[in-house]
Amino acid sequence: MEKMFNRVLIITGCLIALCLSGCAAPRRQGIPVVSDQLLRLKPYSNEELIARISDANAVADTLRADTAMSIQSSWADQDKPFKCSGKLAVSVPGKLRLACTVPFGGTMMDITADGEQFYLYLPKEGIVYTGYQGDYLHSAGIPYNLTPDVILTALLPQPMEALIAGKTIYYEYIGETFILYIVRSYGMQSYLEEKLTLDALTMRITQREIFSRDGIKVLDITVSEFVTGDDNKAFPKKMRVYHYMTQLQLEFVFQKVSMNIDLNDALFTFTKPEHVKEVRVQ
Repeated sequence: MEKMFNRVLIITGCLIALCLSGCAAPRRQGIPVVSDQLLRLKPYSNEELIARISDANAVADTLRADTAMSIQSSWADQDKPFKCSGKLAVSVPGKLRLACTVPFGGTMMDITADGEQFYLYLPKEGIVYTGYQGDYLHSAGIPYNLTPDVILTALLPQPMEALIAGKTIYYEYIGETFILYIVRSYGMQSYLEEKLTLDALTMRITQREIFSRDGIKVLDITVSEFVTGDDNKAFPKKMRVYHYMTQLQLEFVFQKVSMNIDLNDALFTFTKPEHVKEVRVQ
């Protein structure tokens, strides 16, 4: 009897030690910056509602539009935004053409991206800036800190099914908004990759916030004044893009939008004019 009592004491002591050390219960891997907020929420896996979000929001493989644009960056020593209007075309994967003009001033800026390299041509200065695509943090040494990757990320979001594939989704309702937190995991580390804010009634995405692996917000994209196509999917008439690292702010107003149409590859091919200085961005 005494031996059994001693065994009970030993087992009880071990259990207490395990509980105090936290080894007896599984631990959830923390998420940088927003861990406390997200871990209070429940993972989300409602396929029907994800499909509803996809049905409500237009996602383009190609897009062509007329646009009015405003550009401002506090790193660019600007007193006020630079405003222009022009023709815009984008295509996956990573192709862009944007010619920007001002009244009585002609073309002020012509941006081309072919999926590998970009060209920012300033006719008035006789300079073309060139560099490689693929990292929208890389914009040092370019006027307005403007690279095509910021525009492409804003205009060519992934379809919902691709965006959430292999990731954990958390959600919450705040007033009349529905918020999705998209969490990516690498081994034992997890981080908030993207936060989507939606109108809870229409399920239209009104804001996208994109984060780096260490929890720093990289891009903030807000949209408004939607138009719908024949498939009832919404595309915004207005878009504001803010890039935190370079403090670059872009504002677009779109008109005559055409989506998922054939675009000639020649549109995304830049031919350098003669007597133009080329500046290579490292």
